[in-house]
Amino acid sequence: MTKASLMVEREVKKSFGTGASRSNVKIKRGKKFHRPSAPGFPPNVDTGELRSSIGHEVLKGSLFVDGLVGDTFNLEYAPMLELGTSKMRPRPYLRLAQYQKLITLRILYYLQSMMFSLLMWLVI
Repeated sequence: MTKASLMVEREVKKSFGTGASRSNVKIKRGKKFHRPSAPGFPPNVDTGELRSSIGHEVLKGSLFVDGLVGDTFNLEYAPMLELGTSKMRPRPYLRLAQYQKLITLRILYYLQSMMFSLLMWLVI
């Protein structure tokens, strides 16, 4: 599960700033300009704070193992970018990476379960 969580975390971090942007739109923020990403694409990078806040955690219970990937700094604007607001359409970065790595994660799970079955068969 750690391997799967790291794969998704890396994919999320790589996705920032790779989507389409509105090339004719620039918003001045202090001395710098911000170029907003197009709706439906991951957000563009200004300070890198959101990208550096992405982390993962693996939770192990008695009956389950869960891998969590997300904003570890609890940034106020992170859910607004992911889900959108009444005035801004979403700029998904977590869901997009999860969908992109879903097939790879399923293959990894299948291979690991096959290896476990093979090992159990050899032991018996």
